[in-house]
Amino acid sequence: VKHLNAYFRKIIEIIEQHGGDIIKFAGDAMLCSFDTGIRVQPEDISKEKNPEQEQMINKAIKTQLFNALKCAEKLHKIELGVRRVGDVTLDLHVGIGAGQARFIFVGGVYNRWEVFFVL
Repeated sequence: VKHLNAYFRKIIEIIEQHGGDIIKFAGDAMLCSFDTGIRVQPEDISKEKNPEQEQMINKAIKTQLFNALKCAEKLHKIELGVRRVGDVTLDLHVGIGAGQARFIFVGGVYNRWEVFFVL
């Protein structure tokens, strides 16, 4: 656990430096988001597109996609410290998706919530 925490600490620092937010941890994996700050309501999706708005959205997506790619590049280039613990090797894999995302909150019983991130 000590080694994994040190490994994640460095990764989180780099993600935050590039404008990312950690959404969720799942075992030895993490999900993060590079938010454009643009909010679209479901009822607005089917409306006729505004070319200026489309251009603004595309620019914001490209900017955050570039930030995510630069972050991934830095994560792969730096030495994250401990790579091997006993017979276990820590490795880093990055997947990037772009598009409209939704956060779904499920639960609430006993104040326990689960967050689902849908792209």
